[in-house]
Amino acid sequence: MIWRVVLFVLVLSLAVNVPFVAMWARHSLEPAADRSAAAMDDLERSETGHAERAGNPGPPSPETILREIGVDDAQWEKMRARHEQFLDAMGETHQAFHRLNVELLDLIAAAETDAAAISAKQEEILGLHKRMQELILENLLADKQALTAEQRTRLFDRLRQLFAVPGSGGGDD
Repeated sequence: MIWRVVLFVLVLSLAVNVPFVAMWARHSLEPAADRSAAAMDDLERSETGHAERAGNPGPPSPETILREIGVDDAQWEKMRARHEQFLDAMGETHQAFHRLNVELLDLIAAAETDAAAISAKQEEILGLHKRMQELILENLLADKQALTAEQRTRLFDRLRQLFAVPGSGGGDD
C-alpha cells in the first residue's frame, strides 16, 4: 500500500512539472499585481480554463485552477505570497535547468567526448529536476491545507483531468 502512495506522489510530481514551468514562464512576463486579473480573464475566455495568450494555448495558471475550484478572494490573499515565492523559486530553478542543458549539449557536441563529464552534468540536471518536484509538492501540499474538503476534491479532480493521457481512461477523452 505504501508503495502505491509513493508511486502516486512520484507520478503526480512528474506530471505537474511541465505545466508549472510553463506557468512560471507566463507569470514571469507579467507583473504580480496583474496576475489575479489575468487569471480571471483567462478563466472567462476559455471554457476549459486553459490560458490562451497570443493564440498559444497553454496550461491553466495556478490562480485559474484555484478560481475554478471556488477559492475566494480572502483565501487567495492568504495564498498569494507563498505562490509568488513558489514562482520565483521555480523560475530560478528553471533558469539553472536550461543553463545545465546547454552545458550538457556543449559537452556532447565537443570534439572530444568526455563520458564522465556528461554523466556528471546529467546528475546535476537530475538534481534540479528533483528540486523542481520538491517545490511543486511543497506548494501543492500547502494549497491542500488552505482549501476546504470540497475544494480539495475539486482540485485533485481537475489535476487528474489535466494530466490524463488521452485514451488511458484517466480523464475526459
